[in-house]
Amino acid sequence: MQQSTFFGIDLHARQSWFHVRAGDQVVFNGAVPNDWIAIDAVLERGPAPRVAAVEAGGNWPWLVYGLQERGVRIHLLHPPSVTPYRQSRAKTDKIDATLLCELAAEPWRVTESWICPDAWAGVRQAMRTREQLIQMRTAVRNRLHAVLRQLGRRPPVGFLWGPTGAAWLCEQSLPAGGRQAVEGLRQVEAVLRAQDAALLATTREAMRACRPVQQLEALPQCGPVTALTIVLESGDVTRFANRAAYVAHCALAPTTSESGGKHQRRGLSRRGSHRLKRAYTEWAFRLLTRDESLKEAYASVPYFGQAKVMLGRKLAGAARALWVREDDFDAARLRR
Repeated sequence: MQQSTFFGIDLHARQSWFHVRAGDQVVFNGAVPNDWIAIDAVLERGPAPRVAAVEAGGNWPWLVYGLQERGVRIHLLHPPSVTPYRQSRAKTDKIDATLLCELAAEPWRVTESWICPDAWAGVRQAMRTREQLIQMRTAVRNRLHAVLRQLGRRPPVGFLWGPTGAAWLCEQSLPAGGRQAVEGLRQVEAVLRAQDAALLATTREAMRACRPVQQLEALPQCGPVTALTIVLESGDVTRFANRAAYVAHCALAPTTSESGGKHQRRGLSRRGSHRLKRAYTEWAFRLLTRDESLKEAYASVPYFGQAKVMLGRKLAGAARALWVREDDFDAARLRR
């Protein structure tokens, strides 16, 4: 049986450290510029089949997709699951690459992140960019309200971008500096709103034929943005062994600490996907505020935020069952 060549790649912005091992022999250990001419030369140092391990940092897609095109099997490792194996007090690129090379040979020791297919990568990036634009637009709107408060103006409506709010702003007699600030913020908000609408139209058109998105959109109070976010961030749900594993990935599962036979329940895990957590809890918020039967079912929960998490956990389990086992969505289960 032909032995594999294992690559541990500590990826950075301008250059990366490669640790390459073929069998028991280290054939390369050094820094490589982030261009494909240099990387291809390093790949040729080890015979096929080639297996590489990379941490899921902020700039992994270009490297992972490029290595896949070159026939390299990729293990995209979840960074928190790699941290416990860093036993040395020193943290250098060389040490990190050596550890990743070891984990490339034994990937079962760590948690792997989902590699989004290249065909979906652009759509997911557009959705994440839209999320950032919404945050920027919210900041601009809050700043406009702050400027008006500093000028002693109290608008008659909370939403200043509708016909009533826009007309009220035009009627106000403001100082020159205040008027310039208000108009500048309104123009920035208009540009962000237009970009948001363009990105949303592009992503909805790209995912219109996606069956999981259609299944979620048909459910109560699950809008197109929520459905797109859940599908794009969940990926292949069959990689989760059961419902509990998927719920934990959505950062909706409480953590447990045990020592000496003593158990302690703690808050929600921070290692999951915060985007999925937000999508499911926002979906739960709409259900809890618009469905009278759910309001009654969760009336005994002391905190509304706790109710959102509890219902979001059930929604995540229902979505997984819908995709994996083709179970019908049963709204009665949400009230139990």
